[in-house]
Amino acid sequence: MNTMILFHYDASGNVQYTCSESSFEPLSIHQRTLLHLSLTQTAGCIKEFSTTFYQTLLKKPRMQLRITDDIRGASCLLPHEILLNAALFECEKTELAHRRRMLIGILYRMLYHWCNPELHVTQVRFHTLGFLQRHKDILASTVFQLKTHAPLFDEADWIESLCQIDTLLMLDDFWLRLGSTPSVRGIYASARGSKTRVRARIKHLIQDAAKSLRSYDPQKIKLLTSYKWIFIDDDAMVLVYALPDNLLKVIRLCRSNRLDSMSADFACRSIRYEDIRTDLFHDHGHWIRNWVHSLQAQAKDPSLKQLEQMLLSDDLHAVRGAISQLVNKIRRKDNLHPSYRLLYSALYYWNNLNKGMCRSICLEVSAILEDILTERPPTFPPSQTNRSVFRTETATVEVQIPKPRNVRKDNFKARLLWSVNGRRKMTLPMQPTGRIQPGGNMTFSVDFPV
Repeated sequence: MNTMILFHYDASGNVQYTCSESSFEPLSIHQRTLLHLSLTQTAGCIKEFSTTFYQTLLKKPRMQLRITDDIRGASCLLPHEILLNAALFECEKTELAHRRRMLIGILYRMLYHWCNPELHVTQVRFHTLGFLQRHKDILASTVFQLKTHAPLFDEADWIESLCQIDTLLMLDDFWLRLGSTPSVRGIYASARGSKTRVRARIKHLIQDAAKSLRSYDPQKIKLLTSYKWIFIDDDAMVLVYALPDNLLKVIRLCRSNRLDSMSADFACRSIRYEDIRTDLFHDHGHWIRNWVHSLQAQAKDPSLKQLEQMLLSDDLHAVRGAISQLVNKIRRKDNLHPSYRLLYSALYYWNNLNKGMCRSICLEVSAILEDILTERPPTFPPSQTNRSVFRTETATVEVQIPKPRNVRKDNFKARLLWSVNGRRKMTLPMQPTGRIQPGGNMTFSVDFPV
């Protein structure tokens, strides 16, 4: 199936189709009814949940929905249309109510992203968690359908997020409220202080802050203080909650003027209290997991952080020193993956006003990566060629070397180093033979004394 539906919502929230009747021909009567009910009830849920979103939706003059078999997962947003898996409209009558409610949740997420195209997919997914928590029936039907028809409608970490929705939103709400109170300064100062029993001090401060907010029972307070990892940087502290199903909720406290890729609006929501900023990261699955792994590697091997700073230096010797150390780490298989990432960063991100210097670094790193990725050994063993030669024949060795144009051919000499059963024999001088070939190659030859 592959059909396109054009529609919009009128001022009353009713669905108005602007496509021809032929667009509905691939759909059966029951499938058309399911689509129409889902679109109508989605608008009603949006109006109840967010007036701002509802008004934005009504202002959209046209929306394009394509129902197709050529899609992985349940849905996907493209720049010009929303894709829905045709399998969403194929279900038993006993599952029809669950499927309709699941479609409402899917359409809510797709329409929200359609109305806010500047948002990252993790922002849209986290916003949708709030909608699904409010509508428990839609949440329950979505979980039931995803589990029943797995892996047909699977998305990365989505079913896991829905199963941990209360915990994820509770942690986010707590740090959202805490980030605007003086308690966050005490937590940050405690992390920057003595390293003795730092985990116990921070847990005690979080517990006191949760009690002062007066909206968390003892079980929730225990969860709030049960973070698994803490990473302390020069001017930042990162807390990581490890949840079931390999989910992570990550919080960062840092100075307000800290800027990096993880401080962008696409990555986190920031709350400021004086000069302390609390970053609440939108993602809790495979996107944030790689960053946490890099923090773990830096905590295990502090030299990685120093090498990162050296690669950012304007000093060419510091950059080359860092590259050399990274190569040694890779050869020793010491923190292999983080070392690879840093070496690649030197290839793509190292910059200097001197473009010739940039080019030399890029060429050097490219050659190193070529050797490493092709598994070229650091020290090459002697090449070996097996050949049988009778005593009545001559064993001749020939080699070619390039000759620069401005160097006389009399200045080039060659000799053969050889051994028998590991015992070095006398060096044999090689003689130039023939004329210089096109391209400037000279040929030298010598006969073995056999």
